Amino acid sequence: MKKIFRFTENNAYWDNRWSNSGVDNNTFKKFDFYPIKQAEDLLKEYESNQNILELGCGAGRVFFHYKNKGYTIKGIEYSEIAVYNIQKLLDNKDDVIQGNVLNLPYEKNSFDYILAFGLYHNLENLEDIEKSFKETARVLKKGGKLLFSVRFDSFENNIIEAIIKTRNKYKVFDKFHRWHFDLDTTQESLEKVGLIITNIEYSRNVSFLFKYNIFRSSEMKENNFSEANARSKGFELNLVGKLVDKILHTCLPKQFSNLLILNVEKK
Repeated sequence: MKKIFRFTENNAYWDNRWSNSGVDNNTFKKFDFYPIKQAEDLLKEYESNQNILELGCGAGRVFFHYKNKGYTIKGIEYSEIAVYNIQKLLDNKDDVIQGNVLNLPYEKNSFDYILAFGLYHNLENLEDIEKSFKETARVLKKGGKLLFSVRFDSFENNIIEAIIKTRNKYKVFDKFHRWHFDLDTTQESLEKVGLIITNIEYSRNVSFLFKYNIFRSSEMKENNFSEANARSKGFELNLVGKLVDKILHTCLPKQFSNLLILNVEKK
């Protein structure tokens, strides 16, 4: 586990992201990228009497995708700005609420599926990470399934941090940003609360190549960039970027991944 620091407080960083990106309330059109690819694989056996919870639903892209398809899904998000934006589009505002994964306002054994993309690594203290796993296990039914992603302590993530520091060399990196997880520590923490890993995937949300305008697809270029559009289309690279990215990820999958994606089941 490695603690990562930036020049902006974690909460301020995310409030700024959600303020600028607005709400992603459309159904995904493509399904070959994170996180919809993994969510679709998990929920292919979903039944109408089952309940889904998304922890850290952010701008709502996954939540609205499944709500629009008629799934029974609720969301909880720490950022008040993100929740306010989502609730403006909801008939039942209780479907998405502001809250903390350390103290979930749900009864035990409430959900058949829990999704948590990019959430746990934002907790500053290791004790809170373990507590968040315990709370997640509490509200998940026995035999229920959890799908989550965390930033992975990989070569690619180290490249990303180096790029950011180079581009902000006059700023002071002294504020907590996130953790980079390792598999062994994560597995040990999950097993303590009765959560067993059933599948491991090394993947990415945004390739480090996207940091360079030359590798971006035409509609993702800096002069035409939209956060909401990029998130819904997977921060798309151009043909050269895709080729380089595929070669690196195929030949060195662990080193050139920035996410550890885990399927977990409650014993």
